[in-house]
Amino acid sequence: RDVPVPSLLVLGGRCRGRTLNSCEFLPLSPSAGSWTALPNLQEHRGSHAACSPKGTGVVFVMGGGGVDGNLDTVELLDLQTSHPQSVSDGKEFKWSIMSDRLSSARHAFGAVCVTNEDTHTSFAVGGWMYGTKSCESMEKLSFKASQSCSELDLQKGARWEKCSPILTPRRLHSVAASVDGSSIFVFGGYIDERKVTSSTESYDVKADCWSATDELPYPEKSCPLVQAVPDWSPGAENSFLIFPYSDSNANETCKPTVLRYTPNSPEKFVPLVVPNADNTGIKHLEMPIKNWHSFSATVSPSLQTAYVVGGLIDSKWTGRGFLLD
Repeated sequence: RDVPVPSLLVLGGRCRGRTLNSCEFLPLSPSAGSWTALPNLQEHRGSHAACSPKGTGVVFVMGGGGVDGNLDTVELLDLQTSHPQSVSDGKEFKWSIMSDRLSSARHAFGAVCVTNEDTHTSFAVGGWMYGTKSCESMEKLSFKASQSCSELDLQKGARWEKCSPILTPRRLHSVAASVDGSSIFVFGGYIDERKVTSSTESYDVKADCWSATDELPYPEKSCPLVQAVPDWSPGAENSFLIFPYSDSNANETCKPTVLRYTPNSPEKFVPLVVPNADNTGIKHLEMPIKNWHSFSATVSPSLQTAYVVGGLIDSKWTGRGFLLD
């Protein structure tokens, strides 16, 4: 059967010392089913990046750490229901490696998609090169929204182009685009082998220009890594939801708080508030589990729901996931 939209996709990754190429999806409609296998990636990948331009049915998986080192290859999967493809049709429905590659092999970087007017653009941002260097590189892959988004058309016409580099080279950072598609933000990350930065930057998509913005509201010596997604809730005004990692080595006694970040506002980072258990007041929304690290976060614009999946809980790999609506 076809992959329904919207669906949550988990693609490759690392688990207990293994680098994976397995893929699966979970339908997110009200009649959601169970996790179902997708065709395997052509290459095993961990610490890679993935994105899907809105409304195209095309998924890109980029770079990452492979079996023999970092990868510069990009794979795509065409999920368009207009094509005679189904999950059970192994020959027709498969990942393809694009002929055009990233400018450099890397892992621990971020990817995001933006749709403006008649153009879809996928961006690859930052990362870890050669196992020793955080990089500032940013590049993009653009194609017209009006053209067919089939694998064949993308193989023929889409090419990676270099963009202005980020100001602070970083890896294991988070990358998210504003709801209106005008800006891309990077949050935190490692700037060398040990130091995590609290800095954030914004990228003007039309001007191809980066600017330093606000610092994450954490102490400099104990700033956590974070995952950020655009906030699609009504009235959010191009805000972002910030999900912080926590670590058992940090001796944390409570679960960290989810934040809402609104650029250019008087109160930039504020705790997300929800009704308390008996609906008599409000409380700060905490992460559902403490000592949770290396999870991934994404959002469904149509459902206005964020999803946090996988990673490590108390230093053990987990398949758990949570949604925030």
